[in-house]
Amino acid sequence: MIKLFLRSSSLLSLLFIFLMLWNVNVLYAQTYDPPQRIEIEVEPDKYPYHLRLLEENGLVLIARTDPRDIGKWTITHYDTNFNQLLKKDIRLEVHLVLSAVNSDKGHFYVILQTPSSVKVNVVNTYIIVYNVLSRKIDVFSFYHADKVPINNIVLFGDIFVFTTIDSKYEEHIYSFNTQTLVANKLYAHKTVPCEFQQACIDTTTNSLWLITKFFETKKRTIFTLTQLNEKGDIVHEKDIVMDENYYLNSCRMTRVDTNQFLLMGEYALNIKENVFTTRNNNAGIFTIEMVNNEVQHIFYTEYGMLEGPFGMVNKKNVSDLYSSTYIAAQSDSIMIVVSDFYTPEYVHDVYPDRTMSYGMWMNSSYLSTEAKLAGFKYHVAYFFIYNKSGKMLWYNTFNYNGLMLKNIKELMHAYIDTGTYNTLYYFAFEGKLYSLINNKNEIIQPINIENIDPSTRFLSVNANMLYQCEHWYGDCFIYYGYQRLYNRYMGNKSKKNSRYVFYANKLIYR
Repeated sequence: MIKLFLRSSSLLSLLFIFLMLWNVNVLYAQTYDPPQRIEIEVEPDKYPYHLRLLEENGLVLIARTDPRDIGKWTITHYDTNFNQLLKKDIRLEVHLVLSAVNSDKGHFYVILQTPSSVKVNVVNTYIIVYNVLSRKIDVFSFYHADKVPINNIVLFGDIFVFTTIDSKYEEHIYSFNTQTLVANKLYAHKTVPCEFQQACIDTTTNSLWLITKFFETKKRTIFTLTQLNEKGDIVHEKDIVMDENYYLNSCRMTRVDTNQFLLMGEYALNIKENVFTTRNNNAGIFTIEMVNNEVQHIFYTEYGMLEGPFGMVNKKNVSDLYSSTYIAAQSDSIMIVVSDFYTPEYVHDVYPDRTMSYGMWMNSSYLSTEAKLAGFKYHVAYFFIYNKSGKMLWYNTFNYNGLMLKNIKELMHAYIDTGTYNTLYYFAFEGKLYSLINNKNEIIQPINIENIDPSTRFLSVNANMLYQCEHWYGDCFIYYGYQRLYNRYMGNKSKKNSRYVFYANKLIYR
């Protein structure tokens, strides 16, 4: 049976048999085999580290860990066995906040900004780029007149593309040229609001594709596909216009062949009939096959027509559902799209009614304030499997009770075993790894729950914060976040019996 190993015990010995046998310090005189893990102590309630994966080139961390030195940022590069390859301090001498971070196989980069309270018209935006192969760090700086937070950033050739959202929640897209050190606003000729969807590096055509949604009218949106070369010049641009009955809400792109790619997203319906829609107005998923940059086929999958949990949800609860849809994995022949559905959970503050007097035999009356959003309860996930043409082949459902999240997020991940076409579905929650394996409609492994272990059995985990699990490279995964660790063998009076750490555990799928 294929399983995701990550604990100590007999399973652990199978997982970490590859651990640096030449390194005496690792295996020396140990009766307990520790997991392969990074563990860095942090201050309580501080989350300074930002991690990005570089596939076989390892991973990079960036952090500002010294509150007394507000201008110092530290970049650390680890290989796939967590050996430290580089640790470099960058001093910028000004107070900056990290706005966006990204990476590809060969580069790690972040964008830093001065706080919005700074009013002077001087340099206020910095881009730090770490070249993995040369291990060289470059810093670019410029003045960005908008003085609003930057949300996304992507590097391609000589340009960075980044996005901002202003105080009116209007989004803008810019390109920054590293040769001319000039930032230009894209789509400046457009008069309607826009919303950034995706930046996709296309290695087949050596270009960068941008997907941008334009709000043409209250009942019509258009997705514009913009192809840029390495210098930032527009090579090709195309508008995706759908039938007027469909209102497009989101869109993602993936390359499936040398002259073919797929678009995928959610849509709403511009009709008055009482149809199934989620609270964020999503009625279903569309897929578009494009060949030589021309639309070939469009397919629609309506949520209300699906079998499974939706058939058991009453009309009142249906209107409370939120949805989030994204591409989770793909191989040479199939693509897996996940739709997560959430229901909001509310709480009421209850207090005694002081306007009433209470006698000896009377019970207190209570008043309740307005409901407050406590979080989002995970309702159900649908896994849609599409072929290369964007046609749905089958779908599976997943329902796991008891998950409560603060925000709607892309929770589920997927990994396709190209040898067997078994599909691993997994997600991180409160320091545990949840996984199951399907092959079409056959369950190969039912839901499995594993703990993420600390570096030694003398430690136990008291709390888990900001956890995440991602595919790293090949059949390797990484689980990272923050934990509060407790040393069970120290006395309760010891100051060292509890500490907070940033951690990253390496996992293997077998």
